[in-house]
Amino acid sequence: METKPSILVVDDEQVVCNSCNRILSDDGYRVETSTDVVRGLEMAEQNEYAAILLDIRMEEMDGLEFLKRLRIKKPDVPVIVITGYPSPESRLISKNRGASDYILKPFTPEEITESVKRFARREQPVDEPLPDKFEEKPDAVEVVDEPVRPIDWRLMPGPPHFLDEAWLRQCEDGQACLGAFLPRMHREQIDAVKLPRPGDTVIRGLPLAALRIRGEGCWIIPSPVSGVVTEVHRALALHPEVFWREPFRSGWIARVQPGRLGEEMAILQARRVYLVGKNRERAGVLKTRLVNLGCDVHICGTAVEPRELGEPGVLLVDAASCGEECVQVVGRIKEALPELRVIVLGDGDSQWEEAFRSRGVFYYAVEPFEDMEIADILFDAFRSPGLDLEEEPRAGLPEFMNRLRITNRRGRKVSLLAGQRLLSRGRGLGRRLVARILESCCPLETTLTARPAGLDEVKIRREADRCDTLLILGSGEAGMVPGGLKIDSRRSGPQGALRITVKMDDSRGLPLAFDPRTEEALADFILEQMM
Repeated sequence: METKPSILVVDDEQVVCNSCNRILSDDGYRVETSTDVVRGLEMAEQNEYAAILLDIRMEEMDGLEFLKRLRIKKPDVPVIVITGYPSPESRLISKNRGASDYILKPFTPEEITESVKRFARREQPVDEPLPDKFEEKPDAVEVVDEPVRPIDWRLMPGPPHFLDEAWLRQCEDGQACLGAFLPRMHREQIDAVKLPRPGDTVIRGLPLAALRIRGEGCWIIPSPVSGVVTEVHRALALHPEVFWREPFRSGWIARVQPGRLGEEMAILQARRVYLVGKNRERAGVLKTRLVNLGCDVHICGTAVEPRELGEPGVLLVDAASCGEECVQVVGRIKEALPELRVIVLGDGDSQWEEAFRSRGVFYYAVEPFEDMEIADILFDAFRSPGLDLEEEPRAGLPEFMNRLRITNRRGRKVSLLAGQRLLSRGRGLGRRLVARILESCCPLETTLTARPAGLDEVKIRREADRCDTLLILGSGEAGMVPGGLKIDSRRSGPQGALRITVKMDDSRGLPLAFDPRTEEALADFILEQMM
């Protein structure tokens, strides 16, 4: 038979906890309560609940901060906010951090039970076999030839927002549609596409999907937002050409239920293009084409001043419609904004090309829309600066690190134990993680070894007794995208340990080595846990 779903109530008023307990117990739920918000967060992180009822105004930590921290380890558990101090700001923040509902005090029994019934996850029977579709998440490599599907749900108005080549568009149901805008150079060299799976947790900046490029290893596509994957466009694994044919329609990769959408949207950028031209009709045609390539287009006249170019973007000058006058426009704007990237659309005669190039334009193109060269130009124009290259480890010292120990800004001792040959001091994730720690000015102690041994429970417990927080880094998890990670907060030792498992990129043959962007994101994520 079906077990009773568990509900957690966190509220510093005992009378509210008692009231929710009585209402929900009578409706067939098993209820746990906590008037201590810190203890409540520990319960929420360690245990599985069908839903959590959470007050906002509490001492030590408010409900919004509780929700922010919870989403790191439990991005998908339904949280129903209950508050006697409603405000538009707290309602918006609650929604952006993944709250399922927002109920005002004093509430009626019906309001609580209806919300819990609507959002709570029902547990599977423990004495019956699970349905086939839940037995095992299918590996993304093993796909059937499903038809390519365009976006078939309602999107919020406005241009997509980008994290490098990865894009995000908000859906009206609160989910996010994710995809990628890729350069054309690799479209004939893709050997395989690795996609996420429904139920996977993705983290902003870490891998969402990967393309295996013939002769060049993996192209990792980062996730622009953190959350839980709800739907995957599996047809892309067999039809990768859709990435280029319709990048913002049939080229979507996945739908995600975001956990911190408000915070992370603020980091993303729209691809803003300031279009300068004199022919209004031609400008309208160019704008339509650019919008179809994911740009947020603003048409300007040739009298545009540098101060009118508000947010960072790219200046696109239609020299074919205004000739020499545009040369003066570019000179004036580049003098005031030397870092601004300028793309010039020339004509067949190219009579002003030398004058434009002398003013330091980013690219001079003739009819780039005809063969879609403009797609590659835009990709390069909005691309983030490259990260530094790796250096070879210096001779004379062991290469691998099996322990990093810091004293963080709160004075707590934090240790990171690494599995065998995963962290190199001079390459890959290990080098970047050490650099990040040194940048934070936290005292760092590392243990180097030429022949690192594996981690056993004795070593883990011994290290746990010597620090306040313990992290264990391992590798594995078949089926994940290279560079993807899984977090397991199961306790090991009296202080407990957070286990982080990272999928290696086998094509590189190096310990936890990825493309520089993925290594940076992984280092930032691990350092965040240590701080």
